[in-house]
Amino acid sequence: MGEHTRPGPAGQALDLAPRRRGGFTVTVDLCTWDLTVFRVHPDAGGRPVFVARREDEVRDFLRDLDAGRRDADLLAALARPPRRRLARPPRPRRDLRLGVEHEYRLHGPEGRVDVRGVIDGLDLGVRADPTDPHAQRGPWGGVVTADGAEAEVATPPVVAGPGAAADVVELARRGRDTLERSLAAALGGGHHLEGYSTHLNVSAPRWGDRGLATTFATVFAPALMLLLDRPTSPGLLVRPRPGRLELGGEFCDGEELEVALVFALGAVLACRGRQGRAARRLAVDLALQPARERYGWYVDRRSVGADLYEGGRGTALSRRGSGEVVTAGRHLEQAWALARARLAPLVGDDELARVDAVVGGTAPLPRPQEGEAS
Repeated sequence: MGEHTRPGPAGQALDLAPRRRGGFTVTVDLCTWDLTVFRVHPDAGGRPVFVARREDEVRDFLRDLDAGRRDADLLAALARPPRRRLARPPRPRRDLRLGVEHEYRLHGPEGRVDVRGVIDGLDLGVRADPTDPHAQRGPWGGVVTADGAEAEVATPPVVAGPGAAADVVELARRGRDTLERSLAAALGGGHHLEGYSTHLNVSAPRWGDRGLATTFATVFAPALMLLLDRPTSPGLLVRPRPGRLELGGEFCDGEELEVALVFALGAVLACRGRQGRAARRLAVDLALQPARERYGWYVDRRSVGADLYEGGRGTALSRRGSGEVVTAGRHLEQAWALARARLAPLVGDDELARVDAVVGGTAPLPRPQEGEAS
């Protein structure tokens, strides 16, 4: 993991608005979590020049640009003949990072509103995602888009470290507040957002992602389901994605979300490398189903042979291979012990203590709440 200072929620703010300099204008042409490509086009007309910057380099590039320290270099680049081949783009960072995507249903005076008919008319930030025409990267640092009929608020990836989970929770709140203000300005009163689902994202190797997802589903999914979901939830999604593992379940925020993030971070680490062998000894007999909408696994609430959400900590689980029967509460404790051992020095003592309290029963498991995994 690289050595980088985590800027905190306020430090994630980023102004990607166009910059006009002497003789040229700089705009964002492409923007992903890993890479931003700037278009430098001369005011007098002619071919543009493109500048690619890694996510952690963008802020310094814009600071230098605003201070005039890049003017000479960019004017010189505009005057040079075009390259015959593309320059190699910056390599993406390999930091261990985590983030959240929240989905919301929009309700109006006459019932539910399809966000796709609304979101493109909102001014929420820069539109430069090559794969998502609805996505807008906002000045608060994250993205607001539409996922089907629901609104989605995605935090920027936050480098793991003490307090990172709390930063993600705060960024998710800022993203929702931004969306609510914009909706109120565009639609007036009588509209409100209802939390629909939560997707946790934790960095994972770019190799072996299917195996990691399977290990997580059979070992840690039943434990995370007790921490993240509610008695009304259908189940948990475990989706391998390039460079990350996505875990989709019930909508939650605040301290409950922080607990789920800390657990998920440790659990993903416990699935990787040699530690995965110890984790697989805790694997549970359960019926994995392919996720329906997108690639990955779906762990149903009844996949262990009983209703996990109805039985809670007392649900009987069977170990894969040995046939040993343990309660879901005991499995939660054992899974957390493995995950906890991988977290130092990535989280603070107070963060560990909050998860300890929930796992050990000092604090309650989450209460019933409407929503579903999607």
